[in-house]
Amino acid sequence: MGEIIPFPEEAKAKKMVALKGLPDDMAIFLCTGYTDLRQSISGLSYLIDSRYHLNPQSRSICMFCGRRTDRIKFLMYDGNGYIIITKQFDFHHLHWPRCGGKDKGELWWLTQEQFEYVMQGGRIREADLDKEEQLDEPKIN
Repeated sequence: MGEIIPFPEEAKAKKMVALKGLPDDMAIFLCTGYTDLRQSISGLSYLIDSRYHLNPQSRSICMFCGRRTDRIKFLMYDGNGYIIITKQFDFHHLHWPRCGGKDKGELWWLTQEQFEYVMQGGRIREADLDKEEQLDEPKIN
């Protein structure tokens, strides 16, 4: 059998973030609770509309997590079509907020900094959200 080569420590230290540099006018939403990540564009866009009452064709990105907390799925609409992305973490599991369980999630609006923190495996709690910012909903086209 082949030798198992450990992941280089210098690579772990780099803060690699997928989707870095999103446009400033793009709202970022974290969908709490459990989501069946077997769903594709149709299922996730229906979920965004029916559960969270958000237009899935708005200028936003929605993040979902299933029971397995080693991966997240993103759905965004870029003005001419949907983009779906899955990120699987190699070395840790996410601390995903589970408000309400499987069928009753909440929609949390994240700042770019909070988004990058989650993408690095950081834990976001409701207490971390700025309630004043949450009251001023992001501008979504």
